[in-house]
Amino acid sequence: MAAIGISLTELHGATTGNVCDAQGQTGEMEPVIKPVFSSAKVLGPAYPVRSTGADNLAWHRAIELAPAGSVLVVATGAYVRAGFFGAVMATACRARGIAGLVTDGACRDCDDLETMGFPVFAAALSPCGTSKLDYGDVGVTVECGGVTVRPGDLVFGDRDGVVVVAAEQAEAVLARARATVEREATIREQLSQGLSTMDIFGFPRPAEDR
Repeated sequence: MAAIGISLTELHGATTGNVCDAQGQTGEMEPVIKPVFSSAKVLGPAYPVRSTGADNLAWHRAIELAPAGSVLVVATGAYVRAGFFGAVMATACRARGIAGLVTDGACRDCDDLETMGFPVFAAALSPCGTSKLDYGDVGVTVECGGVTVRPGDLVFGDRDGVVVVAAEQAEAVLARARATVEREATIREQLSQGLSTMDIFGFPRPAEDR
């Protein structure tokens, strides 16, 4: 799995919106996948996982095998009738250096996850338990939230959602996103001085506005 040598701090304030725009408004997961607490943020190379039904044995397997610093991306086929992940598994992830979790399934123990500060992005919440019978598939390409995720692809999540960037494009995309942060700071200064967005971006005005 290719390593992405960048931290959240090195994004210099770039958001998932900046990153999505920096790669041509692509890579965003379906908006149903949201942070389970508003301050959750995660950035790291994907360790994709595929589980089946209400079974989470593949999740336990992935926690043992995923490299430190990786983000678990678990495709469940959008199964949301079981809380696949909670405080115990988050503690296991933290102990093994896993950066966070993204899933199209459900999780539980949200208060504990927030207290721990372990970033989880999920499609739903469910108090229901799981079976532990199917080893699933780990470290393989999956479809999650409408996006293809390969091992090592960059996963970035914040309050606005989750964006995936192909590993081979990550450095260039993040550089463009950071440049956008600088441009937007200049734009905000211009706005505070009285210019309009129509002026700044040079949008054509209809005849009745001239």
